[in-house]
Amino acid sequence: MVRLAYATVGVVLALALPVRAQSGYIGPWAEMPEGTYVSIIGGAAFLEDMEEISNGMDVCAVFETGWAASVALGAGVGDDHFRVEAEVGYLSAGVNDIDVSGFTVTDVSGDLYGVAVMFNGYYDLYLSDTLGGYVGGGLGWAFTNIDADGVIPGAGTVAADDSDADFAWQVRAGLAVELREGMVLTVGYRLFDMGVETEPVAHIAEIGLRLSF
Repeated sequence: MVRLAYATVGVVLALALPVRAQSGYIGPWAEMPEGTYVSIIGGAAFLEDMEEISNGMDVCAVFETGWAASVALGAGVGDDHFRVEAEVGYLSAGVNDIDVSGFTVTDVSGDLYGVAVMFNGYYDLYLSDTLGGYVGGGLGWAFTNIDADGVIPGAGTVAADDSDADFAWQVRAGLAVELREGMVLTVGYRLFDMGVETEPVAHIAEIGLRLSF
């Protein structure tokens, strides 16, 4: 899924850049549009293992590839290169395995989800008339919940069941190309830390659309 997303973006970039160049159009990287924007972002989420103590045992949950999506409202500030935004996001991933040291766990099922409210800042890089880059990060709050269980043959059920709300942070970097005036396609990487010590860190390959108005 990630490879397909990046391949699609590559085709769009290859087609869009020559068209813009031939038309003589000066894209958003010559001068950022004034006013506000809305962005919609989605992508594949790869979560690090989550460790906690359940019933006196060390339990490690291993996750399947999940997905993440978010919506943000933002605006340029002060300088052509800077943006700020408020973002609401959701993340979900199934539990692939539960590891309990010294035991074999079978019939594993369950999932994790998280909801976050983040406040982000970005610095936009002007690479050419139509191509740009961005780096940034954000701070906020995240609520996460995991509900998973499995069976240790001859011993019974083991579970990873926990909910937490805490400070969260993230960093982002990527590329952006204008599809038409006021519409920008973005593709990038996000590192999202859900804040609580036992909660997993997510590495997200994402693609998005930013609409200026």
